[in-house]
Amino acid sequence: MRPTKLTLSAFGPYAGETVINLSRLGSSGLYLITGDTGAGKTTLFDAITFALYGEASGAAREADMLRSKYAAPGTPTYVELEFLYRGKQYTVRRNPEYERPKVRGEGMVLERADATLIFPDGRAPVTKAREVTRAIVALTGLDRSQFSQVAMIAQGAFLKLLHAKTEERSKIFRDLFGTGRYQTLQEQLRAETRRRAENCAALHSAMAQGIAALRGAPGTSMEEEWNTLRAQGEHADPSAALVLAEHLVEELEARAAAGETAAEAVEEQLAAVHQMLGRAEAREEAVRALNKARLEIARLEPVQLRCREDYEQARRENEGSEALAVQIAAAEGRLEEYARLAALDAEREQTLLLLAEQEKQSADGRRAQEAEAAHLAELTARRKELHAAAVELERETAAQETLHRHLQELQELAELEHDCCSAQEQCAAAQEAYVQERSSAEAVRGRAQRQERLFLDAQAGLLAQSLQEGVPCPVCGAPHHPVPAPLPEAAPTQAALQALQKEAAAAERLAGEASLAAGRAAERLEQLQAQYARRAGVLLQVGETLECALTQTRTQWEERERRRMELEAQAAEHKRLEETLPQQERMWEQRRNAQQALEQEVLRLHLAAQQLERDRSALVQTLEFDSQAEAQQYTEGLRQKKERFARREEETRQAWKACRRELEEHETRARTLETQLRETPAPERKALEAEQAALQARQRELREEREHTAACLLADRSVRDALAGQTGALAKAEREWSWVKALSDTANGTLSGKEKIMLETYVQSACFDRVLRRSNLRLMVMSGGQYELKRRRTADNQRSRSGLELDVIDHYNGSERSVKTLSGGESFKAALALALGLSDEIQSSAGGIQLDAMFVDEGFGSLDEESLQQALRALGDLSAGNRLVGVISHVAELKERIERQVIVKKDGSGGSRVEIVV
Repeated sequence: MRPTKLTLSAFGPYAGETVINLSRLGSSGLYLITGDTGAGKTTLFDAITFALYGEASGAAREADMLRSKYAAPGTPTYVELEFLYRGKQYTVRRNPEYERPKVRGEGMVLERADATLIFPDGRAPVTKAREVTRAIVALTGLDRSQFSQVAMIAQGAFLKLLHAKTEERSKIFRDLFGTGRYQTLQEQLRAETRRRAENCAALHSAMAQGIAALRGAPGTSMEEEWNTLRAQGEHADPSAALVLAEHLVEELEARAAAGETAAEAVEEQLAAVHQMLGRAEAREEAVRALNKARLEIARLEPVQLRCREDYEQARRENEGSEALAVQIAAAEGRLEEYARLAALDAEREQTLLLLAEQEKQSADGRRAQEAEAAHLAELTARRKELHAAAVELERETAAQETLHRHLQELQELAELEHDCCSAQEQCAAAQEAYVQERSSAEAVRGRAQRQERLFLDAQAGLLAQSLQEGVPCPVCGAPHHPVPAPLPEAAPTQAALQALQKEAAAAERLAGEASLAAGRAAERLEQLQAQYARRAGVLLQVGETLECALTQTRTQWEERERRRMELEAQAAEHKRLEETLPQQERMWEQRRNAQQALEQEVLRLHLAAQQLERDRSALVQTLEFDSQAEAQQYTEGLRQKKERFARREEETRQAWKACRRELEEHETRARTLETQLRETPAPERKALEAEQAALQARQRELREEREHTAACLLADRSVRDALAGQTGALAKAEREWSWVKALSDTANGTLSGKEKIMLETYVQSACFDRVLRRSNLRLMVMSGGQYELKRRRTADNQRSRSGLELDVIDHYNGSERSVKTLSGGESFKAALALALGLSDEIQSSAGGIQLDAMFVDEGFGSLDEESLQQALRALGDLSAGNRLVGVISHVAELKERIERQVIVKKDGSGGSRVEIVV
């Protein structure tokens, strides 16, 4: 990702609209961002970060603090960034939340934060601040924190990271490498250990509560053991508690069985008394029922006489309904004539409709028969014309097949000619590639030989660099070194020389491969040319070209193809006529016969319609009523009158019968009750009730004892079952607590006597090692091979956390010491190398993101001339290829060394302005 244009309006120290065309700085190399203190150099990177993520690059600058204090009230605050990502141009515009004057009226209104992202492919832009931020993260693969670490190398922040302790560095790495999930796992393991310990304690407490909840039978034989376990409480032996519960349950079960036997005896006695009392109550009930029956008999005797008189009167009235039955039968017989009249009308109507349809079909059939006869005559004449086409088609097909084979052979020859041309081009390209690879190999080999001579000449200078005053020279042994040999500026390092020698060997290998490829291409060309010459001699006449032969043959084939298609169509038509004509002739004969039958049916329908009309006229003259509805109404009146007489007779008969049946039932019941009372003696009811009360009192007493025993038994069984389950659960819970605690101690680094490395710190150590490997590649260059960063493996004591402490190896004296012992300039180089290594690692872990621009902020003022040169060389290597690196600094030497500059100046009226010098 490389910014190409940045527009700021009322943002930070930039009061008006400031447009910075960053594309003028090029696509690679170094450029300097310099200017007055507080003019807004770092604000440029804040603006880029805000445009992408809606936040400034530093944690101390909130988004709502970015409104320029120098801007006019009506000037809008926004940042617009145009940037290239993977060769495509994107534009993002964003404004923070700020107050602006109202468009209408007076006062201020809150302008909400908003953003827009425009894509290069023309798809709909993304709007709204959060949606744009999510789209930027998805596009670049970096969130705001990672972008700030990768794209902005802030010297002060990374110097703090360089000197940080394990705890501080762990917090920083947690955000950079996303190791928070391992910290979460550690906390979850600690919480799980506490939960399982609490579970074990709860099980012990539940067992103590169970022992206290045992009720037992009075006077139990294990009273002493019971008291001992209750006194022990949560420390009681689970096995002894289970044995006690089993014994108490057995005693209660025996007591419950004895109570059940006594209750059954009382129940039997009480049942006998109940039976005798039931007989006494039944005799009293029989007396009451007899009295009631006698009263009902006296009431029903006069009612039964009245019902009989009503029935006799209704029966006499109904005997005169036989004359009505005769009238009804005669009327119903006449109704059938009306039905016959309706049937005649329907049949006549249907016959007339069918007659009209048949007459229409007869006329249509005559017209179709005449048209079909004419069509058959035309088809017969056409069949005679097409008979000769089939014979000519066979001759034309044979001639065309011969011509088609010749055309295929010519097309194959054309393909062979094309292969020859392609092979000739490939042969020329291979030969040209060989010449280029040979020239490149000779150039690289010459450069390697020259660099080897320079390296050998510079060995004395390299040795002189390691000399120290007072330390004997390893060559002459002198402790003083007044005139050490100088190091040539152009002398290569041994690593650079070895890399160049490998490049020369690779170039020689590529030249050899190109030579083999050119030889194979030439051999293939010769084979194709010989094959073409043989086949052309057979297929082409003397002086005839392949293109002319192909054109002539293709023209002849197309002409014959057209003629063959015409003949095939004619032959197919002839065959179709041969097949269809006989069938159509038969169909015409069938249609003629059907037409004759249809005309006969029309005549028959005419006669039938006339006969139906005569029958209807004769029937109408014999009917009494004008319509069938009037005849039905008369018949229905007679029928309803007859039904009323019959219904009255049946209702009175049923009432008399029901009253007589009820009277007989009461008389029978009275006789039965009188017999029953004479045979059953009267029992002593008061003595039976006294005996029943005594037995019920004893039954209640036994029931209370049984309920108490059952409650105790149920409770103790529950306690026994719970103790049985808790014993196994407690053993299992204590085993699980033991291994979970061991796992938690391991993950949290709290094992006694072991190194205090947490799981998260262990993962961060692996990430830190990768960062250090990348950082040391640059630190060795910036320190002239003197310093190398190394992660300290052990802590200062067993109680301190370890794993992320940092030391430095001094290769000049072979010592290893803390990075805090480095000087200011050395610390800057180490911090810069660490920052660059961290940036490389984050880019790699983010999935191969593409970041074509970086910023390095301050810190160069603490470097001497040589260290500054080494730092710039490292930054130059960083900007190699297609990467642009911006250095934010006040150092005057950098203004002289870096030509491309972005100069930020303060205006006298307030605010700042930007100028680009290329």
